[in-house]
Amino acid sequence: MKTRGHVLGCVSTALSIVVVVAGCSDSVTSAPTTRQVRPTMSRVADPTVGRHVFVLSGNVPADFADRVAARGGSISSSMSEIGVVVTQGLSDADATALAGKDAVAPDYEAQWLPPDEAQLSADLFPAPVDMTSAKPPLRALALSLQWNMFQIHAPEAWVTKTGIPDVRVAILDTGLDPDHVDQRGLIDRAASTAFVASARNAQPAWLDDNTHGTFVGGIVTSNDSVTAGVAPNVTLIAVKVLDSLGRGFLSNLITGIYYSTVVANAHVINMSLGSAVPKNVHAPGGPTVLAAMNRVVNFAKSHGVLLVSAAGNEFTDLQHDRNFVQLPCEAGVQLCVSATGRDDTHASYSNFGTSAINVAAPGGDGPAPGSLATWIVGLCSTHTVDPRLAGCRLPNRNGHILATGTSASAPHVSGLAALLDSQFGGQLTASKMITLIEQGADDLGKPGADQFFGKGRINVFNTLNTTPP
Repeated sequence: MKTRGHVLGCVSTALSIVVVVAGCSDSVTSAPTTRQVRPTMSRVADPTVGRHVFVLSGNVPADFADRVAARGGSISSSMSEIGVVVTQGLSDADATALAGKDAVAPDYEAQWLPPDEAQLSADLFPAPVDMTSAKPPLRALALSLQWNMFQIHAPEAWVTKTGIPDVRVAILDTGLDPDHVDQRGLIDRAASTAFVASARNAQPAWLDDNTHGTFVGGIVTSNDSVTAGVAPNVTLIAVKVLDSLGRGFLSNLITGIYYSTVVANAHVINMSLGSAVPKNVHAPGGPTVLAAMNRVVNFAKSHGVLLVSAAGNEFTDLQHDRNFVQLPCEAGVQLCVSATGRDDTHASYSNFGTSAINVAAPGGDGPAPGSLATWIVGLCSTHTVDPRLAGCRLPNRNGHILATGTSASAPHVSGLAALLDSQFGGQLTASKMITLIEQGADDLGKPGADQFFGKGRINVFNTLNTTPP
């Protein structure tokens, strides 16, 4: 039953940023040029000394915090309903002793975002005349450049369908930007939170000091001044699990899912990130971390919350990747999303595998880096501290970027889920959303589920218009 309130290893990003669009002009003047950057990165995360994830056979004991403190540690987060606890300050020996017959593993930390990105300032969009209110998505200034929205048949759906603010999408990422013209007023500030410190102690702590989360959130929903989002009028929740450099702990992701479910009352959780954790029983903690992730994903689903994950960008066959399991994509019951290019073929970088991929969505691809014709255009955070994105911080510029990766694919699906749930007043179960989204998809590969597209590339119009109210 869905309960709602009003408010309250390798880790790989799925996004490669290519172009910063920070300026204003009357029209597109020229196609920007830049060196090609493939959205790939290292596949193995590192166990972290002094941080542990406990997976207990029952509820968390009442005296567990005292027992941890007695050994010199402290609890970072305790998720009593799923029997998972995250600690810091313990040695491996003390953690093992505390666990007894239960499972414990070192936490994993990794670089979630690629260290080498290419950016280029370019004057592409005029400043919106009216920056005070949301626009219908069909009036978004740059809609004609958003081939991705046309590929999933969103504009046809927008003619008669819209989202509602009661439907809430948590973005587990680097944060969101409440000051960007196309994100202003869409974020539930009270429910948003941070599990990592923001750069320069910025307030609120969940401000996007990178830009990845802002880009992802802008695909889900937007004020439609410049770029359109899939689900007009729905509400975003910032859950900052990555720092300004794109680093974070896997436990932050587990805690973020739990928080989004029990505190923030999310309907959909978007995770445009991924972690390849070793699944060999002799690896340091891989099976335990997988068990913790399985628990929290299935816990969220049991509360009606749909999780959507990016498949990752290593062009890896996840079904036959015997040494690793991709998290969160392969944990529990959710939608794991691969990427398509503009020509509706499988993107050259996207991970695949019949057992892993549920559906596909636009991620961008092609031989022309920086081309508006092959990459996804989206929002750039006005609070980024990355010097390469300085153009996004200029006053009244409200920057945009071109990017590619399965990070862009996942929020198309999250947006569709939010728009679909809006037609039912936010009362659809996660299982029902999964079924309807898969049934409404366009089957691009071999008939039925296949390793590259799963059940097919999502189709917003079909999903919304073949579903009885």
